[in-house]
Amino acid sequence: MSMEANTATPKPAAQPSAYSSNYRYAIALVAFFTQIALAMCLGCLSPLGPSIREGLNMNFAQFGLLFTFTNLGTMVMLNITGPLVDKFGVRTVLFVGQALMGALVFLGARTNAVWQLLALQVFVGICNSAAGPTGSKMVVTWFPPKERGAALGLKQAGIPVNSIIAGAVFPLIAAAGGWRLGFNILCVILWVSALLSAFLYRDSDVMKEMSGKNAKQRVTWKEVAKDVFTRDIILLSVGLMFCMGAQYSVSSYMVTYLGRTFTAIGVGEPTIIAGRVLSIASTGGLIGRLIFGAVSDRIFKGRRKSTIIGMNAFALVILLIIAFGADSFSVTMYFILMFLYGITAFAWTGLQLAIASELAGMKAAASAVSFTLSLGFAGMMLSPPIFGAVIDATGGNFWEWILLAAFTLIGIIIIIPVKEKRKEQ
Repeated sequence: MSMEANTATPKPAAQPSAYSSNYRYAIALVAFFTQIALAMCLGCLSPLGPSIREGLNMNFAQFGLLFTFTNLGTMVMLNITGPLVDKFGVRTVLFVGQALMGALVFLGARTNAVWQLLALQVFVGICNSAAGPTGSKMVVTWFPPKERGAALGLKQAGIPVNSIIAGAVFPLIAAAGGWRLGFNILCVILWVSALLSAFLYRDSDVMKEMSGKNAKQRVTWKEVAKDVFTRDIILLSVGLMFCMGAQYSVSSYMVTYLGRTFTAIGVGEPTIIAGRVLSIASTGGLIGRLIFGAVSDRIFKGRRKSTIIGMNAFALVILLIIAFGADSFSVTMYFILMFLYGITAFAWTGLQLAIASELAGMKAAASAVSFTLSLGFAGMMLSPPIFGAVIDATGGNFWEWILLAAFTLIGIIIIIPVKEKRKEQ
C-alpha cells in the first residue's frame, strides 16, 4: 500500500444547510396554531351570526359591517405590521397582537349597542394583522424554498381549521349561552395562545445572521419599498383582492344565509346544519391548502401563479352553479358544493404569501406579505356588506352569486400578466 494512500488529505465534511434544523417543524406548528387563534376573531362571527343579529337587532347589511370594520382595522395596520416584524421580530409582535386581541374580545362580550361592537372590531382587526407577516417571516427564515409552499400551506391551514372548529362548536355555544359566552371563550383561547407562542418561538440561524448584518448596515424603508411595490406584486395583490372578497363573502354569510334557506325548506335545526356546512367547506379548505402547497413545491417546481389561477377558475364554476340552481338544491347538494368551493377558493392564500415573499426577497418578505394581504383585506372589507345589501334588496338566490362570480373572474384576469420569478434565497 502506498504512503500516498495513507497520507491523503480527507475531504472536508459537507456543511449543514442553514435550514437543516428540525426545529423548523415546531416553528411551522407555532405558525399554524397562532393562525387558528387569531383567525377566530373573524371565524366565530359567522356561526355566532344569528345570535349576534338577534341580540343586537341587526339586519343583514349591518351584520356584514362587522366583517367590514374588522377587516378595515387589519387592512390599515398590515402595512405597519410588516415593517414592525422586520424591525422588532416575530415573538414580540405575535405576543402583543394576541394578548391585546384577547382583551378587546373580552370587552366586546360586554357591549350593548351595534356601534360599540363595530368600534371594538376595528381594533380587533388591528391585532389580527399580526398573523400574516409573523407566520410568513417564520416560514421564509426557517424553511428552504423547496419546502415553503407546503409550510405556508400548513400555516394558512389554520384558517380553515379555525372555521371547522367554529362552525361545529360556536353554534352550540350560542345555543347554550349566547354570543357573549362565545366571545369570552375566544378571549381565553387568545391569551393561552399568546403565552404558548412566546414560549415556543425562537429565531432561526438565518434570522440571526440577517439581524447581525442589519445591525451593521441598516435596511431603510426606501430600500424595502423598492422590492415590494413592483409591477408583479401590485398586479398579484389587486387581482387577489377581488378573489378574496368573493370567497370571504361566502364564508362570512354561510351560516346566516344557509340558515335562512334551510328554514324556508323546512330543515330542522337550520343554524346547526348550516354551521356543519361551514365546517365541511373549511375542511375542503384545509385539504386544499395542504395539497396545493405541496403540489406547487414538488410538481410545479415552485410555480405558484398557475396553481392560484386554476383554483380560482374552479371556484368561479362553483359560484355559477349555485347561482343558477340554488332554489332547487337539497341540503346534501349544498354540502357537496361548499366542500368543492372550500377546497379551491379557501385554499390558495398560502400560495399567495409564498409568491409575494419570493417576488420581494427575504429582506422585504414580511413587508411584501403585509402589502398583498392589506389589499386582500380591502376586498374582504368591501365585499360582505355589498353581498348583504344585494340579499336585502332582492331577497333571492341569484344576483349575489353572480356578483361574486364576477369578482372572481376580474381577479383571474388581473393575475394572468404576473411574471413569476423563482428566487433561491
